[in-house]
Amino acid sequence: MKPRPPQRPAHHHANPLAEESLAKALLLAASIIGEVRAGTTLTQALADFNASRSASAAQRGAVHDFCYGTLRDFGRGGFLLSRLMDRPPPEPIEDLLLVALHRLERRPEDAHTIVDQTVEAA
Repeated sequence: MKPRPPQRPAHHHANPLAEESLAKALLLAASIIGEVRAGTTLTQALADFNASRSASAAQRGAVHDFCYGTLRDFGRGGFLLSRLMDRPPPEPIEDLLLVALHRLERRPEDAHTIVDQTVEAA
């Protein structure tokens, strides 16, 4: 058996995400979803995000929209992921996939872009 090449750490990204990209908004929203799943209220997580990030108004609006929608559809998103995957992915990836699923349901005409940007964010 050939040895597997070493994997890059999950936090390493060869090309940083563009600040105004969909990938960046998906990643930021997934991070906030992770905070909520860990016990922080959405109100507090969004307040911390707004206070600590230099995101534009448009980026903040997208992140807020993604978070509210993902959490509103959280049960269905979790169910769909459980049906699509043999085993649950690590939480940061699961959070990202939940946000992406929400976005895909709301904007199916943009599926190619959403998938591309989700892969970029991952």
